[in-house]
Amino acid sequence: MGHRPSCLPIRHWLRDYPRVQLVWYSRFSCRQLQRTGGHVHAPESRLMSSVFSLIRVLSKLGRRRIPIYCSHHVDMEYYVEQYAKSIAWLGNFFYWLFAKLPARYANANAAPTLCFLDSHIPHKAKGCMRVRIPSGVADERFKVDSDAQLAAERRDLERICGGSPDDCICIMVQRLAPEKDTMHALEALLQLRDGSETLAAAKAGKGKAIASASDRPFCTIDGKRKLRFVIAGDGPARKSLVNFTEKYKLPVTFTGNVKNDRLPPLYRAADVFVTCSTSET
Repeated sequence: MGHRPSCLPIRHWLRDYPRVQLVWYSRFSCRQLQRTGGHVHAPESRLMSSVFSLIRVLSKLGRRRIPIYCSHHVDMEYYVEQYAKSIAWLGNFFYWLFAKLPARYANANAAPTLCFLDSHIPHKAKGCMRVRIPSGVADERFKVDSDAQLAAERRDLERICGGSPDDCICIMVQRLAPEKDTMHALEALLQLRDGSETLAAAKAGKGKAIASASDRPFCTIDGKRKLRFVIAGDGPARKSLVNFTEKYKLPVTFTGNVKNDRLPPLYRAADVFVTCSTSET
């Protein structure tokens, strides 16, 4: 696309750029037009800076019959409970005021799952479309050229976690935050190896640190293959997860953030993909 001038006649912007139409009808006043001499600069201001501007935007869009589309992708109420529990009622109120209430008057609401959409827009407003737009996967990124490539990727994963070809390697790829519930997987490993009583003591804060894992049975699901976990990602919960792993000497390796183009080899090389999150949309 060629260079766009920073200042163009209004008719050009309103004819070719729907986003400018929205800004034009919601933000520009006659006084601003007079100051700019009938020209509009590329918009960079945020539209929903307050409740009043939000109401103004929606009302003007409605009067001019400009379609309103709302996309729902974040379970904000769950996040509020996790990060601001003491004032969750206030956070949920503002979320309802700024997001859920206006969305009821949109022409279309979309989400990756209808279950999540129903929790946000429980009633079917007249004239409002409800659309499920699934999260996509670029499957071509997961294709392989040869068996030799798969073998090399497996060796790399074994090197990362200190495993062997006979081990069962599980992988988790996620942001390390409370809403992902990664700790649930670590607790399952501890219970699998040391039993329910040890896990209960750990959850109660009474668990004793383990000096060495050599005198412990290895984690296994089938009684034959050693179980190892590789967790790719970073976030605010990483410190507590690492501390738990080190305290109980669990077979877990934290890689930190992994570049996007390096994720397909990890998925292909692992035996099992694990997720404990219940907040995905």
